[in-house]
Amino acid sequence: MTLKEMERHGYEAVMKLRKQKLESGVPFMIYANDLPTNSCYLEFADGSIKLARINKMQNDFEILESLPSQEVDRLREKYKLI
Repeated sequence: MTLKEMERHGYEAVMKLRKQKLESGVPFMIYANDLPTNSCYLEFADGSIKLARINKMQNDFEILESLPSQEVDRLREKYKLI
């Protein structure tokens, strides 16, 4: 299997997991290297994406901000979530 094929299979697996999580009402976590430590984006079934921080003490996420629609569109394009 070539590296390109492995990348495609990995991408397809992540998209399948994303679909399953969103359909079951569970947010999908989007990790981004450019965010501060312990921060991520959470995508919700209603199409919104929120910036969140992992709260290790509560073993949960703390929502920091809801992203405007233009930023949501930019992130979906950047991470090929369209």
